[in-house]
Amino acid sequence: MGNIIEYGIRGIWIKAFGENGLFRGSFEHYKKEKKLEGRLRDYFGHSTIKGDFEKNKLSFEKTYDNRKGEPILYEFEKQRGIWVGKFTYVNEKIFGGETSCELSNDGNYKFDWEEIVRHAGLSPQGAEEYSRGILEYMIQTGFLIKTQDAETGENLISLTEKGEKIAQDFDELESAIKNSGTPDDEIPF
Repeated sequence: MGNIIEYGIRGIWIKAFGENGLFRGSFEHYKKEKKLEGRLRDYFGHSTIKGDFEKNKLSFEKTYDNRKGEPILYEFEKQRGIWVGKFTYVNEKIFGGETSCELSNDGNYKFDWEEIVRHAGLSPQGAEEYSRGILEYMIQTGFLIKTQDAETGENLISLTEKGEKIAQDFDELESAIKNSGTPDDEIPF
């Protein structure tokens, strides 16, 4: 058997608030080096993937062709015949969501991924990790500050001036919408 095996890949990504999508593509697995290179496509376009592939671990960075966005790191572990994991935005080091996929080297897949994606949602653990990621991002970008209570030592999170300005802008927008008399179902966001 040769050093290179070609695999097809199909799966889903799941973000918070119900956003999810299907991806599919193929990659070449360089067995000796335990590396992979290939292509994926999803709702956002075509992408290149490069990473590592071992018996029960699969990880790759995905970079879109048509977007200047940062790479996305996908990390999977094999669980009962399916690859389950998460994806992270590499530069921001924040949790992006959960993901699952299936590999095939003969073109046959066990699961109907189009059906699965219609019913997918973030797990409780994923929702918690996503929330932590949002808080960390807001701290990194200066909207929040992490402090400790001087008496109890309890960790506290507070708005910075920048964060207070955004909150005030939101309150003004919310007030303007309420005072407009427009029914909620007619507001376009």
